[in-house]
This record gives sequence, structure tokens and C-alpha cells, in this order.
Amino acid sequence: MKNRLRLNHPLYIYAFYAFLPVVFLCSCNCGGPLEIQSSQFCPDYDAASDACNDHGFQSDSASDHLTVEFTVSDDHKIGTWKEWNYFIYFEAPITVGYLVRWNREASLEERSELRKDLHCSYLIQHPTSGMEVRGELEGKRLEKNGVWCFDYLGTLLAVLQKEEGILQNRPERDYFPVKLTLMLESSKKHLRTEVSRSILVNWR
Repeated sequence: MKNRLRLNHPLYIYAFYAFLPVVFLCSCNCGGPLEIQSSQFCPDYDAASDACNDHGFQSDSASDHLTVEFTVSDDHKIGTWKEWNYFIYFEAPITVGYLVRWNREASLEERSELRKDLHCSYLIQHPTSGMEVRGELEGKRLEKNGVWCFDYLGTLLAVLQKEEGILQNRPERDYFPVKLTLMLESSKKHLRTEVSRSILVNWR
């Protein structure tokens, strides 16, 4: 009877190490290159359930308009846009954001690279004044199945209204809508995308 090769035989060891690169590559990108599968306006994202919450925003199916409403309690006196923005940042937080989903799960190595490469930015424009402001969004949450970028609406409006010179003016409902574009920027062209919405805000 022929002698059986032991597990610590050089042939087994050689085969094991020769097979490792194949396992590593399959774990990283057997599904092909990482690409964007979809993107959507997403004010609030729950990673545990992988679901977007409209966070009070109501959409108009016939257009790209989004409306959000909030109530100012009697114990809060709002006389300026500065106070108004403070209220929807601290007292009744309103967030805006967008969710980009990958075509497959990103590996740990890919997520490490994406964390350094991806940037979340915005462009907010007022159609009446003609003023527009660009900047970086405050939040970026990178998950294995996508990335969620977000910020507070009060922060973005305050930046725009500062440039318009109206932060000390009394808030007026006819100030709205404003156009908001949220962008995912990358050194890789196929990972760049953006979503635009016209934002209306009502309060009482």
C-alpha cells in the first residue's frame, strides 16, 4: 500500500499558500467592480433596517418638490432667520441627505479606500436672489452596502442667508422654495452622483 501524504507534507503546504490569493480575490471583488446601483433623497437613514425615513418630508410625485412642516411652540419666540435656523437645528431638527447603494457589498479594503476618497458636498440656491453656496456636508456614514451623506437644513439655510445678508430679517414663508443639490464626489468618475430637490418649508 502506498504511503499517504501527511497534512504537513510540503505538497499540501505549497497548495494551501498557492490557493490563498484566489480566496482573497474572490472575497474582495468576485461580483465585479464596485459601482453605484441607485441613489435617492434620504433625510434619515436607519442602518440596522437599511431603510430611509422621510423625516416629515412630503414629495410631489409630479415634480421634484419636497415639503416639510413643523410647529413652533408658544414658549419659543422666533423673530429672525437666525433664530428660525437655530430652532430647526436644536429644537425641531430637520435633516437632509441622500443614500447611495452599491451594486454589491464593499470589502473592508474597499471601504478603507472609499473612506478617504469619497466626499459629500452640497449646492444650495435661491431662485429669487440668485445667490448660491457650495460646501461640504457635515455627515458621511459609509456602510458595506452604500454611503449616506447628510446635514441639517438649518445649517445650510444659515450659510445661504448669511451670504444674502438676511439672517436678521423676519422669516417669511414666501422665501421658499430653495433648490438643494447633494453630491457624492470621488476621484473615480463611475462613483460620482448627485440628487436635486426643490425644498418648501411651512411652519405655524
